[in-house]
Amino acid sequence: MRPRNLAAGFMLAGMCGGAVAYLYLWEDPATGATRICSHPRPWYGNPELQRRSPKLERMR
Repeated sequence: MRPRNLAAGFMLAGMCGGAVAYLYLWEDPATGATRICSHPRPWYGNPELQRRSPKLERMR
């Protein structure tokens, strides 16, 4: 690869912002196992469903 192309690639990579990802942890009541998922569970953010569902922890 040419040095000029390599330098341009590094410049583009440096200009991209950092990505933010969340992991969601909860204990599965059926098995007792801790589950990890990359997208929120259906009850996350819904106060009515959260009262009846396992506690969900969001980690960055």
